[in-house]
Amino acid sequence: DPKKPRGVRKEAAWTLSNIGAGNQNQIQSLINAGLIPILVSTISAYEAEVKKEAVWACANIATNGSSQQISFLVECHVLDALCDVLTASVDVKILTVALEALLTILECGAEHMRLGHYQSNTYADHIRSFQGDMSIEPLMAHSNSEIRNLVQEIMVAYFDSDVLPVDTPQQNYNNFDNQQQNGNTNDFNNNNNNNNN
Repeated sequence: DPKKPRGVRKEAAWTLSNIGAGNQNQIQSLINAGLIPILVSTISAYEAEVKKEAVWACANIATNGSSQQISFLVECHVLDALCDVLTASVDVKILTVALEALLTILECGAEHMRLGHYQSNTYADHIRSFQGDMSIEPLMAHSNSEIRNLVQEIMVAYFDSDVLPVDTPQQNYNNFDNQQQNGNTNDFNNNNNNNNN
């Protein structure tokens, strides 16, 4: 309830996060009680502390829940909420946990596809449908290496994106772009080969 004091909402989300870190029976109890839609909506809370606990709770459910429970989480628009977090938050921990949750859910979607349940990763398809991948990819330029690694893993595995390798210095790519414009890509490759020798 947004009318409740911030401390109360934070503690409520923290409690749900702890339950979500439990077993699938405990997660099912949250579903049966109708708490998942409330939890997902709490991700959009203005206060960073409340938002963080809500993101943690959803990440725990995604990590510990069954495929059916993850599907229910998606039906409650958790993918939309997590992608919104990526553009609305500057907190490194919130961004990291949100990306980890997205990766876990996308991996579940990939498993559905491998098992022949669907012809494509429906969770990735849903993210594309509201251009959520456009909220993920810009974080490739984030100063935090863990965030950059997560973004690269998500974009390459699920969105056919050719993002820059995390461990490659940006300067090399700038040089490559400049030399491409001058039609001098062979010199660039030769320089790299010489540097490696």
